[in-house]
Amino acid sequence: NFTNQAAHAFLVGPATGSSAGPITARLMVPADLPPQVVQSFAATQVFDASAGTSFTLTLTGNVTSSSVTNPTAGEIITFIITQDGTGNWAFAWPPNFKGASVIGAAANSISVQSFIFNGTFWLATGVGLTM
Repeated sequence: NFTNQAAHAFLVGPATGSSAGPITARLMVPADLPPQVVQSFAATQVFDASAGTSFTLTLTGNVTSSSVTNPTAGEIITFIITQDGTGNWAFAWPPNFKGASVIGAAANSISVQSFIFNGTFWLATGVGLTM
């Protein structure tokens, strides 16, 4: 039997990870969220989809090629790409990304876009946002 729970709580199993034990509700904590991966700048970027669901990168030069490793069909990942104080750096999306927006060129601008993997291509979930 499940009882009504507060909107900010979620159901969890036993702390041991086994299937034996009660299912309880508790508040979500940061450790429950997938990690955000901070990428070091390189002209060739490799994003490991098994490492997290969001990637941050500050451009200090042009990214001429990029790729995503270890994807899983149905996985959603988000990119947060920031121009440094110089700005006007280019970012080349991986070739199997469909619907990727051009990132903002202005100094210190931040571009955000999410994609879902269909087993072959990463499809944009919407238009990218630049702030």
